Amino acid sequence: MGTAAIGACVLESTYPNLTVVEKGVQDNKDNKTSFLLMDVTKRTTPISEEEARMALTAAIERGQELVN
Repeated sequence: MGTAAIGACVLESTYPNLTVVEKGVQDNKDNKTSFLLMDVTKRTTPISEEEARMALTAAIERGQELVN
């Protein structure tokens, strides 16, 4: 609970317990979407929301570097 994601339609068949809330959410034909596969582990000490945002931004930037 409390977690949401936007992903490809194939996820619905890949994850049978997935609840699809909305389909076709793209509203701009020029949108670009990146998908990252990440290994998520619980941190030993909590971090702030700002630190979490920075870590996510760094992961996205690293993913973009790998495909370019």
